[in-house]
Amino acid sequence: MKTPLLYRLLLSLLFTGLSTPAIQAQVLVPQDLTVTAEITGEGKSSMSSFQKNYGDEGYFVKLTVRNTSGTLREFWIMSCGWDENWVTNRQGIGLWGSDCNKNTPDLIQLNPYQKLVFYGFISKDAALIRTQAEQLAAYAAGSYKRLVSTVRFGFKEVSRFPSATKDFQDHVSKTWWSNSVDLMFDNNSYIVE
Repeated sequence: MKTPLLYRLLLSLLFTGLSTPAIQAQVLVPQDLTVTAEITGEGKSSMSSFQKNYGDEGYFVKLTVRNTSGTLREFWIMSCGWDENWVTNRQGIGLWGSDCNKNTPDLIQLNPYQKLVFYGFISKDAALIRTQAEQLAAYAAGSYKRLVSTVRFGFKEVSRFPSATKDFQDHVSKTWWSNSVDLMFDNNSYIVE
């Protein structure tokens, strides 16, 4: 008779303990989409002349959107203007895609664990913009050169294509954020990780 009572008491303590915030915070909830960012190099933009950053010094960026859910995910991007699906957490830092002849809407279908990779460019002048607090801290420390900052990229998931009367931004269902990337790139030919 003592064993069932002891067993119930232990089970009760176990379930009570699992409901505490400290235990709950350790339980990882899978996301539907995971975004990763990587600076792959630096150099001059070769974008066509209609884009304002043609010939600018800057950073090349690789952005990956992975379907980490167990189901098919569908969203819209533009074939050339896919950069409209992206934002950054830093004012003044924008992402540029490549040019092409025809900008058409594309419905992307990602199977579970499939990924979509984007390659873009950030102008160095824009990338090195600092907040006023960062600028004041740099001057106080005696550093007068620009500080390199970090940036996160947000993928704006557009679940249905906008009509002619609606703006693209009106159809963003959720923004998925990447890891933070340091905009200081060591331009070596190899790296040990």
